[in-house]
Amino acid sequence: SAATLRKEAGAYFGNSVDENPVILSGTSYNRLLNGIESATKRFRPNELNNPEAVGLLQKFWKVADEINAPGGNAVVDLKDLHILRQGARDVAEGSGSDQTKTIAKIVIRQTDDFIKSLKADDILGGADPTEAANNLMMGISTWSRASKVKAIEKAIADADTYKSGFENGLKLSFLKLMKTDDFARMTKVEQDAIRGCQGGHGTEHRRGPW
Repeated sequence: SAATLRKEAGAYFGNSVDENPVILSGTSYNRLLNGIESATKRFRPNELNNPEAVGLLQKFWKVADEINAPGGNAVVDLKDLHILRQGARDVAEGSGSDQTKTIAKIVIRQTDDFIKSLKADDILGGADPTEAANNLMMGISTWSRASKVKAIEKAIADADTYKSGFENGLKLSFLKLMKTDDFARMTKVEQDAIRGCQGGHGTEHRRGPW
Protein backbone atom coordinates (compact mmCIF):
# COMPACT_ATOMS: atom_id res chain seq x y z
CA SER A 1 0.00 0.00 0.00
CA ALA A 2 1.00 3.62 -0.37
CA ALA A 3 1.00 4.05 3.40
CA THR A 4 3.39 1.12 3.86
CA LEU A 5 5.74 2.43 1.18
CA ARG A 6 5.75 5.91 2.72
CA LYS A 7 6.64 4.45 6.08
CA GLU A 8 9.46 2.50 4.46
CA ALA A 9 10.68 5.62 2.67
CA GLY A 10 10.59 7.54 5.95
CA ALA A 11 12.87 4.96 7.52
CA TYR A 12 15.36 5.32 4.67
CA PHE A 13 15.30 9.11 4.99
CA GLY A 14 15.80 8.87 8.75
CA ASN A 15 18.83 6.63 8.35
CA SER A 16 20.37 8.75 5.62
CA VAL A 17 19.82 12.38 6.60
CA ASP A 18 18.66 12.62 10.21
CA GLU A 19 20.34 10.02 12.40
CA ASN A 20 23.88 10.28 11.02
CA PRO A 21 24.39 13.58 9.15
CA VAL A 22 26.93 13.37 6.35
CA ILE A 23 28.55 16.77 5.81
CA LEU A 24 30.08 17.54 2.42
CA SER A 25 33.30 19.42 1.84
CA GLY A 26 33.02 22.74 0.04
CA THR A 27 35.14 21.32 -2.78
CA SER A 28 32.76 18.44 -3.41
CA TYR A 29 29.70 20.72 -3.40
CA ASN A 30 31.41 23.02 -5.89
CA ARG A 31 31.90 19.96 -8.10
CA LEU A 32 28.14 19.43 -8.08
CA LEU A 33 27.59 23.05 -9.09
CA ASN A 34 30.11 22.77 -11.92
CA GLY A 35 28.29 19.69 -13.20
CA ILE A 36 24.92 21.44 -13.10
CA GLU A 37 26.28 24.55 -14.81
CA SER A 38 27.96 22.53 -17.55
CA ALA A 39 24.85 20.41 -18.18
CA THR A 40 22.38 23.32 -18.30
CA LYS A 41 24.37 26.09 -19.98
CA ARG A 42 23.26 25.16 -23.51
CA PHE A 43 19.71 26.19 -22.52
CA ARG A 44 20.97 29.61 -21.33
CA PRO A 45 18.50 29.84 -18.41
CA ASN A 46 17.20 33.39 -18.01
CA GLU A 47 14.55 35.28 -16.06
CA LEU A 48 12.50 36.01 -19.18
CA ASN A 49 12.07 32.46 -20.47
CA ASN A 50 12.84 30.26 -17.46
CA PRO A 51 12.13 32.17 -14.23
CA GLU A 52 11.40 29.01 -12.23
CA ALA A 53 14.61 27.35 -13.42
CA VAL A 54 16.63 30.47 -12.63
CA GLY A 55 15.14 30.55 -9.15
CA LEU A 56 16.05 26.88 -8.70
CA LEU A 57 19.65 27.41 -9.78
CA GLN A 58 19.96 30.42 -7.49
CA LYS A 59 19.06 28.21 -4.52
CA PHE A 60 22.01 25.94 -5.34
CA TRP A 61 24.35 28.90 -5.77
CA LYS A 62 23.17 30.54 -2.55
CA VAL A 63 24.28 27.48 -0.60
CA ALA A 64 27.71 27.74 -2.24
CA ASP A 65 27.95 31.42 -1.30
CA GLU A 66 27.17 30.57 2.31
CA ILE A 67 29.77 27.79 2.39
CA ASN A 68 32.46 29.91 0.77
CA ALA A 69 31.79 33.10 2.78
CA PRO A 70 34.97 34.27 4.57
CA GLY A 71 34.79 33.43 8.25
CA GLY A 72 31.51 31.63 7.79
CA ASN A 73 30.68 28.29 9.37
CA ALA A 74 27.89 27.14 7.03
CA VAL A 75 27.95 23.51 5.91
CA VAL A 76 25.88 21.40 3.53
CA ASP A 77 24.83 17.82 4.22
CA LEU A 78 22.73 15.15 2.50
CA LYS A 79 19.54 16.61 3.92
CA ASP A 80 20.34 19.93 2.26
CA LEU A 81 20.85 18.11 -1.04
CA HIS A 82 17.53 16.31 -0.59
CA ILE A 83 15.72 19.61 0.02
CA LEU A 84 17.36 21.17 -3.03
CA ARG A 85 16.38 18.12 -5.08
CA GLN A 86 12.77 18.43 -3.91
CA GLY A 87 12.81 22.01 -5.17
CA ALA A 88 14.03 20.79 -8.55
CA ARG A 89 11.29 18.15 -8.63
CA ASP A 90 8.66 20.81 -7.93
CA VAL A 91 9.88 22.82 -10.92
CA ALA A 92 10.05 19.73 -13.14
CA GLU A 93 6.43 18.88 -12.27
CA GLY A 94 5.21 22.48 -12.25
CA SER A 95 3.49 24.69 -14.80
CA GLY A 96 6.61 26.13 -16.41
CA SER A 97 7.66 25.74 -20.03
CA ASP A 98 8.99 22.48 -21.44
CA GLN A 99 12.48 23.99 -21.46
CA THR A 100 12.15 25.00 -17.82
CA LYS A 101 11.07 21.47 -16.89
CA THR A 102 13.96 20.01 -18.89
CA ILE A 103 16.45 22.19 -17.00
CA ALA A 104 14.96 21.04 -13.68
CA LYS A 105 15.16 17.39 -14.72
CA ILE A 106 18.82 17.88 -15.60
CA VAL A 107 19.43 19.35 -12.14
CA ILE A 108 17.73 16.30 -10.58
CA ARG A 109 19.83 13.92 -12.64
CA GLN A 110 23.07 15.76 -11.83
CA THR A 111 22.20 15.77 -8.12
CA ASP A 112 21.36 12.06 -8.12
CA ASP A 113 24.56 11.17 -9.97
CA PHE A 114 26.55 13.29 -7.52
CA ILE A 115 25.00 11.60 -4.48
CA LYS A 116 25.63 8.15 -5.92
CA SER A 117 29.27 8.99 -6.63
CA LEU A 118 30.16 10.38 -3.19
CA LYS A 119 33.35 9.03 -1.63
CA ALA A 120 35.07 9.44 1.72
CA ASP A 121 37.29 12.20 0.27
CA ASP A 122 34.14 14.26 -0.37
CA ILE A 123 33.07 14.19 3.28
CA LEU A 124 34.33 16.32 6.16
CA GLY A 125 36.08 13.97 8.53
CA GLY A 126 36.53 11.33 5.83
CA ALA A 127 33.55 9.16 6.82
CA ASP A 128 32.34 6.64 4.23
CA PRO A 129 29.10 8.12 2.76
CA THR A 130 28.10 5.04 0.77
CA GLU A 131 25.43 3.69 3.12
CA ALA A 132 23.85 7.09 3.76
CA ALA A 133 23.85 7.95 0.05
CA ASN A 134 22.29 4.59 -0.84
CA ASN A 135 19.62 5.02 1.84
CA LEU A 136 18.77 8.50 0.55
CA MET A 137 18.36 7.25 -3.01
CA MET A 138 16.28 4.30 -1.79
CA GLY A 139 14.09 6.72 0.17
CA ILE A 140 13.57 8.87 -2.90
CA SER A 141 12.75 5.84 -5.06
CA THR A 142 10.39 4.33 -2.49
CA TRP A 143 8.55 7.62 -1.96
CA SER A 144 8.08 7.88 -5.73
CA ARG A 145 6.60 4.38 -5.78
CA ALA A 146 4.28 5.34 -2.92
CA SER A 147 2.96 8.30 -4.91
CA LYS A 148 2.21 6.06 -7.87
CA VAL A 149 0.52 3.44 -5.72
CA LYS A 150 -1.61 6.12 -4.07
CA ALA A 151 -2.84 7.23 -7.51
CA ILE A 152 -3.74 3.61 -8.35
CA GLU A 153 -5.47 3.12 -5.01
CA LYS A 154 -7.56 6.23 -5.59
CA ALA A 155 -8.52 5.08 -9.10
CA ILE A 156 -9.66 1.70 -7.75
CA ALA A 157 -11.59 3.32 -4.90
CA ASP A 158 -13.28 5.73 -7.32
CA ALA A 159 -14.38 2.82 -9.52
CA ASP A 160 -16.96 1.86 -6.92
CA THR A 161 -18.67 5.25 -7.30
CA TYR A 162 -19.85 4.64 -10.88
CA LYS A 163 -23.45 3.50 -11.29
CA SER A 164 -22.45 1.33 -14.26
CA GLY A 165 -20.73 -1.13 -11.91
CA PHE A 166 -17.23 -1.76 -10.69
CA GLU A 167 -15.83 -3.31 -13.89
CA ASN A 168 -16.90 -0.44 -16.13
CA GLY A 169 -16.18 2.02 -13.35
CA LEU A 170 -12.59 0.77 -13.18
CA LYS A 171 -12.14 1.39 -16.90
CA LEU A 172 -13.53 4.91 -16.59
CA SER A 173 -11.53 5.63 -13.47
CA PHE A 174 -8.29 4.46 -15.08
CA LEU A 175 -9.12 6.47 -18.21
CA LYS A 176 -9.40 9.53 -15.98
CA LEU A 177 -6.06 8.65 -14.35
CA MET A 178 -4.42 8.49 -17.79
CA LYS A 179 -5.08 12.23 -18.22
CA THR A 180 -3.25 13.24 -15.05
CA ASP A 181 0.33 14.21 -14.18
CA ASP A 182 0.49 11.09 -11.98
CA PHE A 183 0.16 8.94 -15.10
CA ALA A 184 2.78 11.00 -16.96
CA ARG A 185 5.31 10.28 -14.18
CA MET A 186 4.88 6.52 -14.46
CA THR A 187 7.16 4.23 -16.42
CA LYS A 188 6.10 2.81 -19.78
CA VAL A 189 5.49 -0.60 -18.19
CA GLU A 190 3.21 0.96 -15.58
CA GLN A 191 1.40 3.03 -18.20
CA ASP A 192 0.88 -0.03 -20.41
CA ALA A 193 -0.58 -1.94 -17.46
CA ILE A 194 -3.09 0.85 -16.86
CA ARG A 195 -3.96 1.03 -20.55
CA GLY A 196 -4.57 -2.71 -20.41
CA CYS A 197 -7.45 -2.08 -18.03
CA GLN A 198 -9.24 -0.40 -20.90
CA GLY A 199 -9.34 -3.73 -22.69
CA GLY A 200 -11.67 -5.47 -20.26
CA HIS A 201 -9.11 -6.99 -17.89
CA GLY A 202 -9.45 -4.52 -15.04
CA THR A 203 -9.90 -7.10 -12.31
CA GLU A 204 -6.74 -8.94 -13.27
CA HIS A 205 -4.71 -5.74 -13.27
CA ARG A 206 -6.25 -4.80 -9.95
CA ARG A 207 -4.45 -7.80 -8.49
CA GLY A 208 -1.28 -6.98 -10.40
CA PRO A 209 1.83 -4.97 -9.50
CA TRP A 210 -0.04 -2.61 -7.16
